[in-house]
Amino acid sequence: MKFFISERTHMENDDPDYEVTECYMQFEVPVDSDSSFYTYLIQRSENTFFIAACLNDVFDSLIENFDNDLVNVYNDAWPNLITLLQNGVNDKYQNGALIKLEDQDCGENKWFLATVVGNMKIEKLDDFFNDKVVDAIKLINSKAIALFTELNDNEPSVLKAIAVGAKQGVVEGIINGVKIWLNTR
Repeated sequence: MKFFISERTHMENDDPDYEVTECYMQFEVPVDSDSSFYTYLIQRSENTFFIAACLNDVFDSLIENFDNDLVNVYNDAWPNLITLLQNGVNDKYQNGALIKLEDQDCGENKWFLATVVGNMKIEKLDDFFNDKVVDAIKLINSKAIALFTELNDNEPSVLKAIAVGAKQGVVEGIINGVKIWLNTR
């Protein structure tokens, strides 16, 4: 599956295009002469589908090093990121959520920015082209643009992070000091 913004596949015109595979439907919306937004419709249950943008492993290192004490630091710099992560953890997809899904092309779990469209009766291909799906694609594209703009433009406050770390260090120092004191009694 292609990263959210990638090289254009269909160069014939500037109209949105789609491709149907065994596992998903790929929507391509041209951005400029070289790039397109790629969004996927992935079946979740019989009448429910994820509308999702593939973000590959963009957030792996952040999550691996995620420290709950730094949530406020991250939230100050990247409130959209924190909200989308919380939505994913809490299975709240209506306004977008960052979740891990399997990339059906390679079998690896990757990050996706996703929402859900439900209560869709699908009998033929044209049934996928409705207002719910179009609105969900618009939502995911706008949320992805806002997220990457935020990540690019804002950096967490180093001073605030240092203060959080120092406070944690002082608390741990006091606790260890008390433990030593109690053990010598």
